[in-house]
Amino acid sequence: MGTRFGSMTEDIPKGFIPAGNRPMVLRSIETLKACGIERIIIGTGYHKEKYEFLAQEIPCVECVFSPRFAETNSMYTLYHCRECIGDDDFLLLESDLVFEPRAITELLACSEPDVMLITPVTKFQDQYYVESDAEGRLTRCSVHREEVNAKGELVGIHKLSHVFYKRMCEDYEQQLPGADKLGYEYQLLRMSQNVMPVHVHCASHLHWYEIDDAQDLAFAEKHVIPFLPTKLNDMNIKRNVLLNPGPATTTDTVKMAQVVPDICPREKEFAGMMKQLRSDLLKVVHAPSDRYTSVLFCGSGTINIDICLNSLLPEGKKVLVVNNGAYSTRAVEICQYYGLPHIDLKSSVYEPAPLDAVEQALNENPDIALVYTTHHETGTGVLNPIREIGALAHAHGAIFVTDTTSSLGMIPLDVVKDNVDFCMASAQKGLMAMTGLSFIIGNERVIRESKDYPRRSYYCNLYLQYDFFERTGEMHFTPPVQTIYATIQALKEYFAEGEEAKFARHHRVYEALHDGLDQLGFRTVIKREWESGLVVSVLYPNDENWNFERVHDYCYEHGFTIYPGKISTTNTFRLCSLGAIDTPDIEAFFVVLRDALVATGVSIPIRY
Repeated sequence: MGTRFGSMTEDIPKGFIPAGNRPMVLRSIETLKACGIERIIIGTGYHKEKYEFLAQEIPCVECVFSPRFAETNSMYTLYHCRECIGDDDFLLLESDLVFEPRAITELLACSEPDVMLITPVTKFQDQYYVESDAEGRLTRCSVHREEVNAKGELVGIHKLSHVFYKRMCEDYEQQLPGADKLGYEYQLLRMSQNVMPVHVHCASHLHWYEIDDAQDLAFAEKHVIPFLPTKLNDMNIKRNVLLNPGPATTTDTVKMAQVVPDICPREKEFAGMMKQLRSDLLKVVHAPSDRYTSVLFCGSGTINIDICLNSLLPEGKKVLVVNNGAYSTRAVEICQYYGLPHIDLKSSVYEPAPLDAVEQALNENPDIALVYTTHHETGTGVLNPIREIGALAHAHGAIFVTDTTSSLGMIPLDVVKDNVDFCMASAQKGLMAMTGLSFIIGNERVIRESKDYPRRSYYCNLYLQYDFFERTGEMHFTPPVQTIYATIQALKEYFAEGEEAKFARHHRVYEALHDGLDQLGFRTVIKREWESGLVVSVLYPNDENWNFERVHDYCYEHGFTIYPGKISTTNTFRLCSLGAIDTPDIEAFFVVLRDALVATGVSIPIRY
């Protein structure tokens, strides 16, 4: 009845309370319809006339009134709907939820007939905590987290078969009249423990909230509803889990942010959006706006490397490339292509760059003006000591440029504390947006000084793009319009999740990857203390049946993407913790990977 809402529910049932200017029940109906649901039954009680009027307006909606609603609970209402439900399988939803369509599409995609949807445990509100066994079957539930080994918390959305529901009602009948006030969730638990299993499906990174009172409503309107899609006609989007080093798995809200009215990017409205985007990017790396600026470009991450190297080297000076992997090697190739004076300081790809060699190179070459390295060598997963390298560069009068394409937004970075003059990334990696937009965050004074440096490129000149932004608010050339909309949405979600929480999530995904690999017997290449926490390089098994392409294809067909390695001397593949994923995704992945190994005849445990 929504008594905790006080006067807000004097004239309406709780489901009609507006959440983000839209009644909760209408939000649910619209989402269900967008996901292909053609028939919706509402068990009514308090102010049933409101729902009955709704049913007259929306043809797919039917109402079943529970006359004892004031003295019973949710299981009694569900039991009362049995004749209307008939022999159909169905989804069971609570009326006080706001949620994104993926809650529905993931449940519908589950192979098990009877499924309870949960999400990883949050810190936001008291919840109904759920425990499951090794086969994913519901075993215990409690409102007290300490009483269970919680796999997650109840969302309030379930998939039930007609066979299960019939037996559920029969079992409930035997408990009446003493079970009038039983909640349906306790009957589900009773069934799973004693009659038929209910499987648990954990949907990670799901935007949802249960709204029980005005405080919950205020929280949901601030932290959840802004990230729910407003365009639901085409929201039945298959979710793939990308374990490659980018692009990363995105949320549906980021995907749908691209569906906007057509706009000319020379409009003031769009320029204003880019101005705010440039400002928000500084916050991600804690860059003070009086010293740093961000400059947007259209292209992949490699364009940033090109721009920084060709734009920031003064006449008669050298670049020192601290090179311990494929992406720093790319910087060397760019120097070679432009004919830039440079030193290729190569070291082992299996370990961080050696600081003593960096210092020696700087001592022996006083004409070095730019020191360059990759923060996170994605080819191996090695994390380089950028703070120390930057300090050495500055001590020798050089600027420090680091490629943070696959670390920005996932590993803590403070450009001032880390001695970084220029860093760079692309929207599709740590920010979990779409491909096509890259950006450089750098020292504004140095950018202005570079105006007088040799001009080695037109499209890829940092000062030229910076100057055009400062004078007009626009990109010099056509920007990737839809990708910018997606990136703006992704940044909203970045700040909503919170820097520390996001970093922690990526790290627990990384730990789950190692745990799964250990259980199967795989070996990794890089020492754990040198890994970034974002990429795991895995050795190929010594097994005649091992075929990466076949294993990849099996995983891909089942919704998971794995990626080949990038070490020229060692056969490896990579698993990465980027994107909008969490530990339940990794647990599901290792079920698929084990099946792939069995299907291709690879021995378990893995042989070396």
